Amino acid sequence: MKKIFLFFLIINCAFAKEISFEEALEIAKKNNRSLQIQELTLTQKKLQKNSKVKNLLPTIQITSSYEKIEKQYEDEKFNNSLKAKQTIFSGGEKYNDVKLAKYNEDLEKINLYNEENYLRIKVLESYIQCLYNREILLVYEKSYEDKEKELERQIEFRNLGLVDKTEILKLESSLHQTEGKILEAKNNLITGKLALKTLLRIDPNEEIEVKELDLKNIDMGNIVLEEDIKNTLKNGVQSKILDKNIDIKEAEANKSLSSFFPKINAEYSYTNIETDRLSNSFSGHQDDWEWRAGISFEWDIFNFGSDMDIYRSSKLDVEKLKLTRDEELDNLRKDMINAYNNIFTLEKTVESNRKAFETSLETYNIEKEKYENRLIDTIDYLKAEEDMMLTKVEYYNSKLNYFLAYEKYMVLRK
Repeated sequence: MKKIFLFFLIINCAFAKEISFEEALEIAKKNNRSLQIQELTLTQKKLQKNSKVKNLLPTIQITSSYEKIEKQYEDEKFNNSLKAKQTIFSGGEKYNDVKLAKYNEDLEKINLYNEENYLRIKVLESYIQCLYNREILLVYEKSYEDKEKELERQIEFRNLGLVDKTEILKLESSLHQTEGKILEAKNNLITGKLALKTLLRIDPNEEIEVKELDLKNIDMGNIVLEEDIKNTLKNGVQSKILDKNIDIKEAEANKSLSSFFPKINAEYSYTNIETDRLSNSFSGHQDDWEWRAGISFEWDIFNFGSDMDIYRSSKLDVEKLKLTRDEELDNLRKDMINAYNNIFTLEKTVESNRKAFETSLETYNIEKEKYENRLIDTIDYLKAEEDMMLTKVEYYNSKLNYFLAYEKYMVLRK
């Protein structure tokens, strides 16, 4: 039964689509809904900016109306006009509208880039979980295979009267436990792959295999903490988002200042008004049309200081955001230092776990040879195997965590 299962497992792996982390990331970028929403939002902001820019240009309006009055005789009136209107001065309102729209567009561009960075870490975490679950499965499958061989050998020894039945039972018990661990590991691997496929938005029924990560891509020489912190706090993504939010609030405050100034518009029109008792048509004579030009002036000179209160409130919003920015940058500095320390801690952990695994592997091989020659009992053999398996998984997991910590730091400093 087990051989049949392994046969189908090999067949599934043979037809599974193998993807690397970078390939998975590209699929996620293409299919991720959050990124798609962010891109649509960016397009909206571009259109809104274009609209505000066009509001600076003249507006042209054409109107036509017909009116019929029932009196002792029928009176018909036709009204046609072509008007052009141009804002001469708005106290900076329209200018700040354009600035606000431009700042909002810039902010969405930064948010889109930031969303891509966040997605990179999210995909990597899911990808690493698949690798970890697969490694555990491979470790237990190898253990099961070795124990099966040992069980066959011990049964032969039992038949020869060289070992008692308790040694056989101990090995069989461990074999059944390992079988349970294999089933658990397979379920975890299936669950992890489903989570990754859901994140990538690919067919849940599609078989995939994740490639190993290349730790050679980690370049510790590229990390200089103080320089990274300085550049990130000045030009990093988070810093740009905070600064852009302040720019938006300042533009809003400046826009509120426009209420202190008059609004001046120039108007120019070409109008025709005709009353015709006999004809049901528009007059086509040029003499019936007239040109009109003028300037409108509007100024709220007193409103009990309401506009001033609005302006002062807007300036306070700016000050609040500046304080928030300073606090956020302090937190960013702290996060970068912690991420930096975490990388170097994990780098040392990888090395120590490597040595621990090599030592436990050598110990296991020695104990296994002793067990085959009946120099130690089953308990000692199983203990050596368990230690070897544990250190192997810890070593592999520390390498994955090291890669993840490096990527998180690189995202922080962008």
